[in-house]
Amino acid sequence: AEKEQKQIIGAGGGGGGGGQTVVQQTVVVEQAAPPAERTPTRTADNLASTAHATILDLISEGEIEGFPSARDYTRGTDNYNKALLKDVFLTDTPILRSGADVTDLSDSDYNFKGVTVTTRYGTNSQTHIDVKGFGDVEDIKSVNAEVVQATPITRQITDTNVDAVRVNLTSPTVIIGHSMGAMIALKLAQDPAVIGVVALNAIYQRTPMASAAVRARATQLRDEPSINPEPTLMRWFDDLTSPEAMACETWLRTVPMDGYRAAYSVFANENGPTASELQSLNKPALFITGEREPNSTPEMSIQMAECCPMGQAHILNDAAHMMPMTHAGEVNAQLRTFISQCHQGEV
Repeated sequence: AEKEQKQIIGAGGGGGGGGQTVVQQTVVVEQAAPPAERTPTRTADNLASTAHATILDLISEGEIEGFPSARDYTRGTDNYNKALLKDVFLTDTPILRSGADVTDLSDSDYNFKGVTVTTRYGTNSQTHIDVKGFGDVEDIKSVNAEVVQATPITRQITDTNVDAVRVNLTSPTVIIGHSMGAMIALKLAQDPAVIGVVALNAIYQRTPMASAAVRARATQLRDEPSINPEPTLMRWFDDLTSPEAMACETWLRTVPMDGYRAAYSVFANENGPTASELQSLNKPALFITGEREPNSTPEMSIQMAECCPMGQAHILNDAAHMMPMTHAGEVNAQLRTFISQCHQGEV
């Protein structure tokens, strides 16, 4: 609060004294404190939909000895079943981090959650695999009808052998991806349920020099025991003490190294969509990148937009790779406008 001295001047009262009266009054002026600086946070995954897959990964002739990472434990024990997850890979990434202590596991030791591995080793006396999904017979019937509240859709099932029904509903979707996620978004955009796609800081046909540099970095990561985030942060931010930079530093220092290596290897060996893929993308596509982006350059976004039948590009001034954090207001404004236009068919 601040204090101010003010004079209040008034005429004499009814006592006949005449003249003027001067009164000194202290006025307290309350001023709101400036808003506290907000530290960026990562929002927890709150998707309500979960998809399950059942995979038969390996069939052998003869008995299998076992898993190398579990050799110190007795087959079938809890520790053995945990340790074998180090030798089960999804897209070149182990389910369980290679350096994890199976006797004292934490959530950060897992590169993937919700994975169950059922093993059989090829013995004469082994039991059959009693896992849901094996032995089931499924038949997909496509309805291809729009569901609206005023007009219910009814389908009758007459097969008496059916004991379960799964109904898949899709809704018009605009998919958005950043950096490596932009490459994934452009692949998923071919799905008929997707009515628009936004690629933030996407790569497109790197130069030979740029490709060599990013692959060299992927090779270097193989021998590094931990992540040194400083070179990456210097490419992403001007001010390494900003809340956004400090948040990214925390994430990079705590991410599992095996997963980081695998993801970066995919990114380094990927060169973005092809021109023919973009030319066949017959739906609205928005490419946004930063003016100061050295890797996913403005030229790349412009070229991709020109390849797409319904493409458009937007370059944010004074922005770099982490523009969704540093320029959130401008990025969100572009996204809101684009999404609204997609749903209204105005793009």
